[in-house]
Amino acid sequence: MHTINHSLVLGGDPGIGKDTALAGPRYAVGAWNFGECNPSQLFGDYTAAFLEKVILRVNEARDAGDGKNGKVSRWDFYEHTKTLMASPPDTLPVRKLYLNFYDIMNVVGLIITTNNKTNGLYLKHDDRRHYVAWSLLTSADLPEGYFNTMWDWYGKGGFEHVAAFLRAYDLSKFDPKAEPPKTPAFWEIVGVNRAAEDTELTDLLAYLGDPLQLNIGRPNEMTLPEAITLDWVVEEAIEGSFSEVYLFFNDRKNRRVVPTKFDEAGYAAIRNPTDARDGQWEVAGKRRTVYVLKHLNPRDALKAVSELQRFLDRRAKRRAASDDPVSV
Repeated sequence: MHTINHSLVLGGDPGIGKDTALAGPRYAVGAWNFGECNPSQLFGDYTAAFLEKVILRVNEARDAGDGKNGKVSRWDFYEHTKTLMASPPDTLPVRKLYLNFYDIMNVVGLIITTNNKTNGLYLKHDDRRHYVAWSLLTSADLPEGYFNTMWDWYGKGGFEHVAAFLRAYDLSKFDPKAEPPKTPAFWEIVGVNRAAEDTELTDLLAYLGDPLQLNIGRPNEMTLPEAITLDWVVEEAIEGSFSEVYLFFNDRKNRRVVPTKFDEAGYAAIRNPTDARDGQWEVAGKRRTVYVLKHLNPRDALKAVSELQRFLDRRAKRRAASDDPVSV
């Protein structure tokens, strides 16, 4: 059995029928194979009742604070549930009251429902575990008696029709391991969770990769520099009035999270194989850590470092000649 490597997020205003929409699939897999819980219950000791299911619906996902006093923050929820949304792992450890932990086959499919777009889930820009389907309807958009009519249809054979439809649906071209599409609602949630300096860093890197702004208005053709240094980013933040980036990276207490910020922007540090001490590179006369786009192969990554060295060396010489240095 192939486990789908992502969860389904159903979002929208209260009273639009998220519960009603799931009633059909619940009948199709059998009520005993359909579990429901809230986010905090997934962090409890006894999870067998929830995870020994084919479908598990997590109700009303929303941020519950800083994770203290038994509350589950959206960041904790994100990290904790990632292993439930993919296979491998092929098994999951669970526990029942009065029993030790034991392993079950990982076949559970997660469905997360939420009414909160701005204070519900935490999602990273490179997330591959959530397909977000968000409804723009409100309860006022539904005709009077809608739910009575729907449940009346369910009771008069509708459940059987749903089960028959799902059983006959052609999944031969569906890849359960493929990355789900990133919907507009997905990007809205990502944007809400991004710090101001992260958003501005993306804009700055796009500018550095496309200084003539040839791709303005063409978001699918964003060009990023293949290699960067922290100094270069901060210098350009000064010159380009990217104040959030400058203030964040120029604050020494934030230097430890620089690799994380660059990682989230798509970059990873590359070690200098000829430097036995700390793997740094000589850039414009100074020893610096260089970061390259993570998707580059080793050969292209080293080429990107060389081009960055030449570019910043020429830049430093021009500034020295014009007596116009930028202090960082």
